[in-house]
Amino acid sequence: MTMNSFPILKRKIWSTMMKKIVEKLRRNHTARINELWEIIHTKYNHELSYYKVWDAKQKAIAKIFGDWEESYQRLRKLLLAYLDQDSGTQYNYYTIPRGIDGTALLRYLFWTFAPCIAAFRYCRPIISIDGTHLYCKYRGVLMIAMATDANQKVLPLAFAVVGKESGAKWPRDEDRNLQVFHRYCLRHVANNFNTHFDDPSLKALALKAGYVTHEAKFESIMQTIKDVEINALRSVQCSHPTVSFMGLR
Repeated sequence: MTMNSFPILKRKIWSTMMKKIVEKLRRNHTARINELWEIIHTKYNHELSYYKVWDAKQKAIAKIFGDWEESYQRLRKLLLAYLDQDSGTQYNYYTIPRGIDGTALLRYLFWTFAPCIAAFRYCRPIISIDGTHLYCKYRGVLMIAMATDANQKVLPLAFAVVGKESGAKWPRDEDRNLQVFHRYCLRHVANNFNTHFDDPSLKALALKAGYVTHEAKFESIMQTIKDVEINALRSVQCSHPTVSFMGLR
């Protein structure tokens, strides 16, 4: 074997490993880097760096599903496909023209399916909104609005992709002349409470205060928190000035 044959052999081995990675990701596109590393190490006795396996995974994902740019270019076609399946589906998006090469930047995206709109009438008149960060090439926040029916089942109402989660992104009372009341998420309040005091018993009391349905019981629990730690009560009231019996509900 000549020295010139080594690069050719290396490319063949790498091509074979890439095929194996693609096969794995076709079966399970959420496979973790350490799983792919183990496959390569076991089958080919190669110890690649984390970055090389990560890079190979990105290339394999792009080969299967297309790259990030291609996915965004297909976005409008996807929304139109939703609309074609059910004309009651609603969507909206806003882009900013770049003016350089004829492309545009996606500012935000919103969509909701017709069955979700129709089903909301059978849910409680309470909408919960939360977001999760998108950890990909183009960062952002995926937001979802949810409702709950009488059987405690969660119904997804609408979805949105925005640049970041902020007050400007939340619906306002004047948007549709609806009587809307904003409340804090009890789980987040309790978690923030526990971050400050690192006391599971106080966190449990804060959660209990939020779940009660009678104001007298609420005040009794808050008095218990006050007796345990006076600063704990001040933290709840100062960090969230509107937190009261109705504020936590």
